[in-house]
Amino acid sequence: MPEASPTRSTTLVPTSPHNAEIVALDAHKRARDLANFFRELPQAGLVESAVAEATNRFGVSRATLFRRYNIFRKRPRISTLITYRKPRIGVRGTSADQDRVVENTRKRFFKQYPKGSIKKLCEAIQGALAAQGLPMISEATIRRRWQEVPYPERLAIRQGARAAREKSLLRGHTPKRTFPLERIQIDHTLCDIELVHPLTGEPIGRPWITIALDEYSRTCLAFVLSFEAPSATTVALTMVRAVSSKDQWLRDLKITTPWPFAGLPHSIYTDNGSDFCSKAMADGCAEWGIPTPEKRPKGSPQYGGIIERIIGTVMKETAMLPGAIARRVGTNRDEPKAPPSTFTIDDYERHLAEWFCHYHQRKHSTLDMSPGRKWEEAFSGRSKRAIPAPRMVEDTRKLFIDFLPSTTRALKRYGFSWDSIYYRSDNLAFFQNRSENERFVIRRNPLDIRRIYVWHPELKQHLEIMAENPTIPPTLFYLRMTKAWNAAHEVEQDNDTIARTYNALLEMEKNRSTRKARKSAQRNDERDRRAEHLTTQALGEQPQPAPETLPLPAPVFKRTPMLIERS
Repeated sequence: MPEASPTRSTTLVPTSPHNAEIVALDAHKRARDLANFFRELPQAGLVESAVAEATNRFGVSRATLFRRYNIFRKRPRISTLITYRKPRIGVRGTSADQDRVVENTRKRFFKQYPKGSIKKLCEAIQGALAAQGLPMISEATIRRRWQEVPYPERLAIRQGARAAREKSLLRGHTPKRTFPLERIQIDHTLCDIELVHPLTGEPIGRPWITIALDEYSRTCLAFVLSFEAPSATTVALTMVRAVSSKDQWLRDLKITTPWPFAGLPHSIYTDNGSDFCSKAMADGCAEWGIPTPEKRPKGSPQYGGIIERIIGTVMKETAMLPGAIARRVGTNRDEPKAPPSTFTIDDYERHLAEWFCHYHQRKHSTLDMSPGRKWEEAFSGRSKRAIPAPRMVEDTRKLFIDFLPSTTRALKRYGFSWDSIYYRSDNLAFFQNRSENERFVIRRNPLDIRRIYVWHPELKQHLEIMAENPTIPPTLFYLRMTKAWNAAHEVEQDNDTIARTYNALLEMEKNRSTRKARKSAQRNDERDRRAEHLTTQALGEQPQPAPETLPLPAPVFKRTPMLIERS
């Protein structure tokens, strides 16, 4: 009679008496005890009482007991009851110490080398095991263990938790828009380029860029470059440029390519930055009939994929310029790339403006046409549905002021007071007949705090109220720096003292001759000049001409961005 075949869960290995000693002693003892139990059974075999006793005594199931009993009846030898289990898939054959070394070495390796090869990882693990005197693990085992780690966890180990979360999420799509300006997206980023001072040519830092993009046509409505960190003022400057004609701005940049994309948006989509959640943003939108900006979920940049993509494209173009910054993957370090920077902020603005003009005319993969053509077709009259005409804004000065930070103040005999700065003007005579307890809404540009704005209900315009002392700090940045110095030295905070301290700090800064101080002074100088330039443009005033620099050749755009250098 043929022998019973092994079952799926347990494999029975027949062995002869002379090689039984190679089997583990505990397995042989269990087989001997079980054979003795079977031999002592009565003629009736496995009765119910014997089954209950055996299952409790030997720790086996009822089915396993009957299966082994049938095998023993056919071949009544101890060796037929000696069994071993097949190794289970996923069960590690390494010790806890080995696993600990593997895990720790893997974390340290990918933290130092985010793009390191698995071959180098295996060498590092084997070296760590040898250093601690532990048994060696083969390269195949290490590779298999690495592949058993889920893909999101492997991404987190190599590139960080944020990258893993972004790449493992299900990708959706932005709802399609039906006409231009139905919704625009606005976002900022720190540009990957080191700019230089226009007069000295020394590096002074990286600028911020703010971009407003139309979701329907993918056209760029505006971008603003500044050395100031993103704020409500940056949003105000971007909104002014987005809703108004860009003809004068293009003439200042000496660009002849048209940029006809402008208009007041019907809705705005942003992230959760403090500048977009500010009261100034809410007040400006309410004044101009724009709903409260929609916010994407926190920590979810994929919900702003349209604006994030154009920012990434702009940074790829920037990476081809001299002075570009290379960001190391998996670290917070930035490394300058050769050649050194030769671009000023005005040169960089001109280059990006020409690049956007080229971008508006090239085919967009999502639209299957150029963004400029998509915009033109919407207003050509060939659409099946009525498309509202763009709402242009003529009074850009009012729009800019409406998006500035505001507060409420009562009018005193000396005028208005804000942050210990007094503002006075003869134009305030109209408001002196009001109630003493009445408070007025006043607005201020943080880039130019030497004047404030108050709405005149009869003239239907904002009155400009100048500071009583014209030598006060010009920006909110300098005002806070001055007040911090006064507080540290326990100096009284009043209008005249702030002005004297600020001028004294200026003299101290001029007398410092270190390289760090010189770079800081040049950066502050260029930041102030840029802030004044943007403010005068937004208010419709005549901006000061930029400092003379060496001319740059006109860029040539091909499928791969060209590297532009000074002549």
